Amino acid sequence: MAKRDMVILHDFLESSRELLEILHKHGFTTRFASMGRDEVKEKRLSNPLFFAQLAGDESTIKQRVTDIAQVKHLHPYPVIILGPQVTQFSSLLSHFFKLSLTIDTPTAPDSVLDAIKQIDTLEQPSSINNESQQNQHEPNKFINFFTSIHKFTAIQQQNLGGSLYILASTPENIENKSYLPTNNAVLETLKEITSIADKNDVAHIHRTAFATNNIINALDPKPEKLEEAKIAALLHAWSLVDDSRLIRIDYSNPKMSDVRQHLSERLEKSATKIAEELKLLGAASIVSSLSRVVGNQLVDSDDENSLIASCIFAADLMDRTCWPSGSWDPGAAYRILIKCKVGTLGAIPPQIVSCILKLMLEAVEATAPQRMLPRSVSTNEELFTKAQEYIKSPLTDDEKRVLLSALAPGMKLKRPLEAFDGKILIPQDVVLDVDMIWRIWSLSAVRALNTPLIVENL
Repeated sequence: MAKRDMVILHDFLESSRELLEILHKHGFTTRFASMGRDEVKEKRLSNPLFFAQLAGDESTIKQRVTDIAQVKHLHPYPVIILGPQVTQFSSLLSHFFKLSLTIDTPTAPDSVLDAIKQIDTLEQPSSINNESQQNQHEPNKFINFFTSIHKFTAIQQQNLGGSLYILASTPENIENKSYLPTNNAVLETLKEITSIADKNDVAHIHRTAFATNNIINALDPKPEKLEEAKIAALLHAWSLVDDSRLIRIDYSNPKMSDVRQHLSERLEKSATKIAEELKLLGAASIVSSLSRVVGNQLVDSDDENSLIASCIFAADLMDRTCWPSGSWDPGAAYRILIKCKVGTLGAIPPQIVSCILKLMLEAVEATAPQRMLPRSVSTNEELFTKAQEYIKSPLTDDEKRVLLSALAPGMKLKRPLEAFDGKILIPQDVVLDVDMIWRIWSLSAVRALNTPLIVENL
């Protein structure tokens, strides 16, 4: 774990005894700070991680979380908050803090340690983002892009196939075959790859090509580049099929640099095969660019081949994360959204990252809510009945239903946004802006929501 000061807000010291015991038992040295003073500078705290363990009834917890969220000098730093049912405030806290995690109590010590590790991972300079030290403190380019209403609307209007993506456990399950190229020699080579590779590896290759094609189409490419992209998205795995680990392992962790280097070398071999055996120099150039992206080498972000390579890279990484064992994991989609939010996908152009975000939203939206819930909640007949009543409830003349993926800035909630478990997450009459929509999208990846939302019908 990273070397840092573990700082407990002593405003809540009385309720923090359990937290202190966990940290001390595992060798951490703790320091204390008050919410009312900016003690980061006064005490010269080094890389601080703030903790608050709360206690009390629901209204007390809500007030204390609100108090913490309003302390502006804590906003640049990561915070972990423990307490009864504090996870319902995750969305609120993420709006204010650089990084925030919530843990419901009572909890096991491992949950605290896992949260610390997660903060460390998210704060590390990503192996995907190999920028210089000078650029590490620049604003997140993706957030700037996403916050542009014009660009947000352009992406929001695209259908990126997320609902089909989650069904693609095999190539046969992908209904839309437009991601396949027309070149017969390429299709024969794909058959050769398929005959050698593991079935889950084959599914990964096809899903990556499917997602890549949808993303590139959203960016309005030249027709000839689209065909080259289809070929590159499928045949980049040509030299990987004899090593299943290279095809599907999630290499986004900074500790996987050796794997990335090996993968980069194999991708360059695939590029050579495409060029020499199939004489397809455009597709070979794209795979060669992909090799450099994976290997953390500098590429020209304005070059068309590099842009397509970044699309393949993003789709490949997304699939490695969300289909870890050959089946769709809706919880993993949240990890992709977090990477988007904190900028660890910084080497990928922002328009591609925003497409990944939209595809993930569509996928999560199409996922049965029960898959994202504890069994005790998903089997609760009363909650299920209430959710069905919400979906079928009659609308007034000034109301309309809107899917999460169709939310737009300026829409006004006519009814509260509720989670499946009955918690009200956003009250009615709130007017949505880009940031609020982003938070709803992020929340949908980890919490089943009663949707579509009911907004004002203008």
